[in-house]
Amino acid sequence: QPLPADYTVFVHLGDGEPLAAQADGPPLSGLAPTSGWQPGQLIRETRTLTLRPDTAPGVYPLRVGLYLPTTGERLPLTAGGPGDAATVGSVMVGGQ
Repeated sequence: QPLPADYTVFVHLGDGEPLAAQADGPPLSGLAPTSGWQPGQLIRETRTLTLRPDTAPGVYPLRVGLYLPTTGERLPLTAGGPGDAATVGSVMVGGQ
């Protein structure tokens, strides 16, 4: 169903504090507000993540979701499992 407000996209690398990296912002730098999204519409976007300099080597989950910038309240998932962020992959930092 259509979204009643304009949400911010978050992309987080890691699941603890501090995150290894994150990139939050409106979809397509504000050019595709979520209040204008239609059911089934596909929005493609590229985000760049910069690792914190103190990030330890390891495998980190890559998680995405939406939240209201005014309250920080996250939009719950309706598919892909319970919660308010979808794990879309993992990234190996360091390694061999």
